[in-house]
Amino acid sequence: GLVVTRQGVGSFVQGRPPLRRIGSNRYSRQHRLAGKTPFMVDTATLGPPTFEILRFGPTPAPPDIAERLSIREADLVLLTHLRFHAGSQLMQVSTAYIPHALVQETPVADPAQRPWDTDTITNLESVGVHVDEVIEETSARTATSDEVRDLELQPGSQVFQMTRTMLADGAPVETCDIIMPTTRYLLSYRIRVD
Repeated sequence: GLVVTRQGVGSFVQGRPPLRRIGSNRYSRQHRLAGKTPFMVDTATLGPPTFEILRFGPTPAPPDIAERLSIREADLVLLTHLRFHAGSQLMQVSTAYIPHALVQETPVADPAQRPWDTDTITNLESVGVHVDEVIEETSARTATSDEVRDLELQPGSQVFQMTRTMLADGAPVETCDIIMPTTRYLLSYRIRVD
């Protein structure tokens, strides 16, 4: 992913766009009260965000998702699959799952309400579920062919794969796979030490 070739033109060193910082304060209540999603906080300097919906609706939970959510395999989950843009830049793809029983027949499950324009914590609070912990696990790997296509990457590009799970009173209420090109992000965490 360091060299880009253009047929009939030549080979060029790939430019590095400025990195977008992802930090632990992205879930802050002050941002939610201001109507900002974590993505908006991360990419504020790039331009207005847009969320491109790729798939939305109830679907049976795949085995790994059922395990992460502590539900039975094939129980229904609300799937939200999005592509995130900031200004003119394509930044990430995410696939989120919420146990359908938590949100069925609410605005969170209604595509006409565009729940993907609001952050997950606020959406869950609207149905009486209060997220009190977020677990994020991040690894770097080579992008799959689908990710190369979806994120408009060069073959062989590297991505961060973040697996996020939101908990309410110790129980998982949402889990999400977030794929981000490593050339577009810097993971940065400030952690208080007692």
